[in-house]
Amino acid sequence: MKISLSDLNIILDDLGDLKSYQISQLVYYGYKQHYGTHIKYSESPIVDVIKIIEYFEEENIGIEYTEEILKLIEHSTSHKNELKSIFKTAKNIKDGEIYSDSFIEFKNFTTTLPRKLKSHQIKSAFHFYTLGNGANFSVPGSGKTSTVLSVYQKLKEERKCNLLFVIGPPSCFQPWKNEFKDTLGRTADALILSGGNRELRRSEYYKSQDNIFELYLTTFQTVMNDCEEIIKFLSQKGVDAFLIIDEAHYIKQLGGSWSSSILKISKYSKYKGILTGTPIPKSYKDVFNLFDFLWNEDSPLSHEDKIRIDLDEKKKNFDDVKLLLQNKIGSLFYRVRKEDLGLRPAIFHEPIVVKMNNSEQLIYDYVKATIYSLEVDNYFKNEDVLSNLWKGRMMRLRQAVSYPKLLMTAIDNH
Repeated sequence: MKISLSDLNIILDDLGDLKSYQISQLVYYGYKQHYGTHIKYSESPIVDVIKIIEYFEEENIGIEYTEEILKLIEHSTSHKNELKSIFKTAKNIKDGEIYSDSFIEFKNFTTTLPRKLKSHQIKSAFHFYTLGNGANFSVPGSGKTSTVLSVYQKLKEERKCNLLFVIGPPSCFQPWKNEFKDTLGRTADALILSGGNRELRRSEYYKSQDNIFELYLTTFQTVMNDCEEIIKFLSQKGVDAFLIIDEAHYIKQLGGSWSSSILKISKYSKYKGILTGTPIPKSYKDVFNLFDFLWNEDSPLSHEDKIRIDLDEKKKNFDDVKLLLQNKIGSLFYRVRKEDLGLRPAIFHEPIVVKMNNSEQLIYDYVKATIYSLEVDNYFKNEDVLSNLWKGRMMRLRQAVSYPKLLMTAIDNH
């Protein structure tokens, strides 16, 4: 058996002694027969080469390597050892073993920032900086944005990145601009890539490196629409982006349009980060995309791990799931809890019921009746109308209470 590599094609020669089930396994891995060989096109050849080598070793099949394959294996081994070292350091930081020379140097750097970081923010930022690809799952109000901005400034001064590319809901745009100025002491040269004229927006991705902005702000929907243009932008010479996903739980859906596009562009940025206070809103599987975004083919959660998590969750073996996740990703994220900030526990009050007056009741009944008047047969034909009615119902009721004249205006559909 001989393994070689041509461009991004993995080529398997001398397959004469393979058994039929072994050939079937190659087909399952994506290899196609071609004039006596089996070939697979791979965008991640290191991953696929290691995978096929491990299979051949399990089957006790002798392997002959070309020089290029040997270099690939050597690079993979070196890279894995480097990651192990980084992950171990990150674990030590979370465990409190942080008083190294590099931490002291990083802490001294933070004193040069206009905004003075709190102790938990410095530790969180150093953890993020050490990994290069950081995840901050701290509660709202803990200073996640300031933490990321301090890491960005450190990397910028080290000439490792020169811009921030932030993806999140539109509501985060202005806070990022505000935090940028408060934390770094300068107004961001910022550009919002969202909505407007599509061609004009897309032209921004093709500007020369002398005309790029320092802070780009865009939405999940825009990334889906402009995916190929963003890849070209991130790939061009002179662009060294620090890619951030704010409210990262928005990309939790496996195979979703937003998440697929974001995973695609993630390969074109060396430094990345995810921010969310709710990393697991519904299922333990919600973290899969988050760590695939950060680490791509180096993701700490293997395909087998994901299958096991899915099965254990269905069986309600939650302790097993938590243990696996702790072992695999426990050192790769940082979380500041409310009690760490000295905040009081949340107080939940009983809801206060306010009865609608006659005018409010009339409007409510009209909107409700209009929604239900759509016949079942016409549901999908009127899906957009129905959706907008449901979204607008509470808004119209608020308008009726606060300023009834607003009922004369249309509700923008964003």
